[in-house]
Order: sequence, then structure tokens, then C-alpha cells
Amino acid sequence: MYFNKTTIKIDSLLGDIQSLDEYQKHIILPDLHYKDKMEAPSSTAIATGDFIIPSLASAAINDGMSIIKLPFKKSEITDEVVKSFFSEINSHASKSKFDMNKYSLTKNELLDVCLHGASAVLGKFNLDSNIVKSMELNGVMNKDLTLQDIQRLVPKALLASKFGRGEFGLNFRGNHFLELQYVDKVNNKKYAPELNVREDDVMVMTHLVLGHLPEIYYDFILIEKKLVHCIEVCISLLNFIFTL
Repeated sequence: MYFNKTTIKIDSLLGDIQSLDEYQKHIILPDLHYKDKMEAPSSTAIATGDFIIPSLASAAINDGMSIIKLPFKKSEITDEVVKSFFSEINSHASKSKFDMNKYSLTKNELLDVCLHGASAVLGKFNLDSNIVKSMELNGVMNKDLTLQDIQRLVPKALLASKFGRGEFGLNFRGNHFLELQYVDKVNNKKYAPELNVREDDVMVMTHLVLGHLPEIYYDFILIEKKLVHCIEVCISLLNFIFTL
């Protein structure tokens, strides 16, 4: 795997971060890079214990990485299966920031997602209702929001335009990717059974973003400092997996 090389600026920022009293440890990912005017390099994960340090977050609350276990073993994944898998996914990938595909949300669906989280799109994506049990907090972080809250806090332009609904999930530009992987070795054999992970299990790993939907969430955080619903990126991908 190729790793981006660090720079003097990145080393300096990480040095400053490590000097913080709240700092515990950090890791860097292969696509390590620096965005102008940020207080932390991108593609790093920094543990700060019981403390939240907003300046260590990226410029936008959006991208996520997911690992999804498939019901296959390495020996079952032939070249033909791999070709078919990626062809199906690429056929639905967004062509532009405002591209609408079958996974894009309508205006009403967007409001429903803001109110009810991941469960709002189970029918749209033809998913079993039990899938939300595999998500943190069952895919919803605030059960007290009302339609009036959303209309009051979220700019009307975001709710009305395609900006928050297009390019949903399947945007493979920049450093985004979707990979087929398999488990080569299980190091923690005591913990692995809890996740039902075994050697030669096939996985999908993604680094994607929910289009511009997180821009809407960001407005909630900025205006009222409250977290709202979070939909796992894998929601829009699972339908592909189950129908191949």
C-alpha cells in the first residue's frame, strides 16, 4: 500500500498536538495530507480521552470509512465476480456534484432522514430493518427533533436544492475508494468471534462521503451545538452487495 510522505508542516502540527495535555495517541492513514489553514493534518485519528477538541476535526464533517463483511470466502471471489461487482457499482456512481441516481434522496426523504435517521431509508434501499442494529445508536442520535427544528435551523437553500441530496454515497473522486479485501490473519482470536470475523472472510472497505448531506448536519452543530442523525455510508452500498 502506498503512503503519502509527511512534510515539515505536518510534522510540526503533530508535534504541537502531542504536547497537549489531553493528547493520548494518534495514527496516520495512507492518504495523509495537509489542508490550508487547518490545525491538524487530514487523514489522522487523534485520541483525546474524555475531551473533545473541535480544532482537531477536519474542515467539514463528512467523510467516513466503513468495513462491511460479505457472506463469502476468498476462494469464492473469482475474477468474474470482482468484475461484475465493480461494474455494477460504477454504473451507479455519481458523475457530478449534482448528479441524481436511484440512491439520491427526494426533498421529503431528506426531511425524513433528518427526523428519523437511517431507518428512514430502509424501504428505499430495500434493506432489512435489523440492519440498523449494526449501526451506532441504531443510526439515530437525536430522537427529539421536530420538523419545525429542521426548518428553523437548516438554511432553506440546502433543503430545497440538489446540493444536499445529489452524489449520495457513491462519489469516487479525490482520495475516495472502495476496495474488496479479505482477512489474511486474525490476531485477536478472543475478540474476533464477537464480530464473527474469521480468516479468508471477504470484506468491502470504503472511504466515501454522503455527497453534501453533512453540510446540513454541520448547520445544526454550529447553530445549536447538538449532534443529529448520522447515516452510515454503507447504507447506500449494502443494496449492491445483497443484490449481486
